[in-house]
Amino acid sequence: MHRSQVADGGPDSSRGGNARPSWSTGTLVAGSNSAPAKRGNMNTGTLQFVVNLHRVRPAHILPSRLDSLFRRLGLAGDDAKSIEDEIWALWMHHPHQDAAQVLDRAACEIAAELFDIAETRLATLVRRCPDWPEVWHKRGTLYYLLNRDDESILDFHRTLELEPRHFGALCGVGEICLARGEWETALAAFKAALKLNPHLEDVKSTIARLEGHPPL
Repeated sequence: MHRSQVADGGPDSSRGGNARPSWSTGTLVAGSNSAPAKRGNMNTGTLQFVVNLHRVRPAHILPSRLDSLFRRLGLAGDDAKSIEDEIWALWMHHPHQDAAQVLDRAACEIAAELFDIAETRLATLVRRCPDWPEVWHKRGTLYYLLNRDDESILDFHRTLELEPRHFGALCGVGEICLARGEWETALAAFKAALKLNPHLEDVKSTIARLEGHPPL
């Protein structure tokens, strides 16, 4: 997937709370000021992090309804899309309505390619709500669109620290690692995403391609 496709109705369109990264059909971080890791260390740390993700527990801020939705998603048939949409809506939810509205505005700004405004808004929101997974994921998506991959993958890591079931963040990690030629890490991330959401058809195709004909 080309990066421009993520913004084109993708990471976050004007659909607000239902907006999703287009890849979703996708070292631990102390905070937003963490320095980008060196690429070699990033690769090793990311692979270890993804492999051990099953040991991470979701943040308390997340709605408990997500547990049952993920169980249903794994068994879903024709209703998979509606279940996935509900998961995204709950990820976008915050107990404080004003915070949720700020994230919605940032999502719309990303879709409109108002990246500077969105980055400023998200930086403020990260400081205000550092335990909210989706604000980190949105900023990681923004950095991905801006080709700031080191910063993007750090924010995706932070997302997964708080919500280890975030298949969108895992797909983001996979996309970045794939672009860097880190095939083993990309494959691990994509497989982890597919285990959480077995209805990611593009991810299935990517996994099959990597396993059948890995890039040289």
